[in-house]
Amino acid sequence: MKSANYDRKREIIGSVQKQSAAALTKVSSKSVGTETGLISQEVTWTVEGANSDKTAIDSAGHLTVGEDETAKTLTVRAASTEDSTKSGMAVVNVLPKDGGEEEKPHPNPGEEEKPHPNPGEEESPDNKVVETTMEELLDVVADAKEGTTIRAKATTEDILPAEVLEAMAGRDITLEITLENGITWVINGKDLTAEEYKDIWLNILYGDISIGTVPASVIDGVKGALSYQVAVLKHSGEFHGKVTLRFPVGRAAIGKYTNLFYYNETTGKLEYIQSDLVGEDGIAEFELTHASQYVLYVSEKAMNQDSVTGAGTPAPESPEDNGGTTASNPKTGDEESPLAGFVLAVGALGTAVALFVNKKKLLHS
Repeated sequence: MKSANYDRKREIIGSVQKQSAAALTKVSSKSVGTETGLISQEVTWTVEGANSDKTAIDSAGHLTVGEDETAKTLTVRAASTEDSTKSGMAVVNVLPKDGGEEEKPHPNPGEEEKPHPNPGEEESPDNKVVETTMEELLDVVADAKEGTTIRAKATTEDILPAEVLEAMAGRDITLEITLENGITWVINGKDLTAEEYKDIWLNILYGDISIGTVPASVIDGVKGALSYQVAVLKHSGEFHGKVTLRFPVGRAAIGKYTNLFYYNETTGKLEYIQSDLVGEDGIAEFELTHASQYVLYVSEKAMNQDSVTGAGTPAPESPEDNGGTTASNPKTGDEESPLAGFVLAVGALGTAVALFVNKKKLLHS
């Protein structure tokens, strides 16, 4: 069946339009069987596909299209009142008032329309997010437009080169670099404030107490905690401004708070940083300015510094720090060799044996 055009400018209110009405009447009459006279030619008119509540068709088949109708096409049907399976239909093309392409109003009437910053280049939401690799990151950042988000995946060995930070500094370009453990680095160029930039080692250890040097007594000294995770940033020192880290804390934390504490290795205490209410994505997001060891606690209510009840314990030196050959005495700070520890242990054992023997003699006496 032929389709009809409906021009709101001419405000045609009729049986769809002359050509459409004729075609529709012919099909609907044939469909309902009026040629043989077996079925009544009375029909029920309906219009489908309308977005405006002002678009309607009456019992005589007169179609009215609302001025606010946004649908490009409408489907008009005529079905037999006695047998709804017998019907005819016509497609109506709804044209704008000028008969051509509908002109969209200026978002700010009276304000002069600014030319496209890059004539000939189509502006699309698709070019705001770019997927790339760590190897191609520098080139992508250099060519990126303002407002672009660049996403990449990194391994535990990857670094973020200083050249990338220099290329995006002061620009509204956002990097989202996701690690293998699900943690995502988020850096915006406008948050980079350094005069000179250095590489950032992206690796972050994330798990239980075994991955860091935070003592168990310190981790247990926080009230109201339902669970915890330790995060150890392998980068050393300050960042070149503000960075955001997104931590996957799991579905069990949805609707609860994740609280970030910095572990001060000098004082041996936890220092409260901030709390984040976990949404449906199970992600907690925090802003950081330097790399260190952190503990993330999940709780029903947001924590603060008063949540820390423990006195604190300075972190012992790890074997990685001292090459595995010496250990620091927590009281004196002097280094002790493993052999010295062994000698002390043997001496202590000898003393215990001597005491036992003397005690036995006394008992016999």
